[in-house]
Amino acid sequence: MQTEVLLDRFPGALAPLGPLAAWAHGSLAGGDHQEGRSDPDLIAVLPGPVRLGTVRRVAVLHQGLRADPLAAKPHCSYLTPAQAYGAAPGESLPEVPDREPAEFVVSDQRDLWRPAVDRAHRWTRDVRVDMGPVTSARAAVTLREGRRVRRAELVRGRLGPAIDGLVAAYA
Repeated sequence: MQTEVLLDRFPGALAPLGPLAAWAHGSLAGGDHQEGRSDPDLIAVLPGPVRLGTVRRVAVLHQGLRADPLAAKPHCSYLTPAQAYGAAPGESLPEVPDREPAEFVVSDQRDLWRPAVDRAHRWTRDVRVDMGPVTSARAAVTLREGRRVRRAELVRGRLGPAIDGLVAAYA
C-alpha cells in the first residue's frame, strides 16, 4: 500500500525539525482513509519556540510531500510542547459524554453548514461540495443512532442501498 510508504516517509522528512511526536488523525487514524482520494491528516509536535527557520523547513517539507500524488493536499498541524504535551491522544483524552456529540452536530449544522448553503460563492470549492452533503448525512446518523459513522460505512451502507432503490423504482 502506497499510503504506508508515505506514512513511513513522514517521520524521516520531519527529522531535520527534531519532532517530539507525530500522529495521524482524521481518516488515517479512523480507518476509513481511501488511498489516492483521501488527504493525509498528520500532526507533528516540534520543539519550540517556532522561528522563521522552522517555518521555512516546514514549507520545504510540504513542497516535498505535495510532489507525491498521495499527499497533494496534506492537512498537517504543527504544535510545540507548550501547545501539546502528555501521552498519545487515545491515552490522555477524557471520555466524551453521550450528549456532547449530538450538541456539537446540531450546532455545526445550524451555525456553519446551514448559513453556508445560502452563500453561493462558498460552493465553488470542491471541498465544500464534497463535504457538505457527507457531513449532513453523518450528522443525521449521529443524531438518530447516537454514534459516529465513517464515510466508507456511509457510502456502502446507505448510499449503495439508496442507489439500488432509485434504480429499481425507475428501471
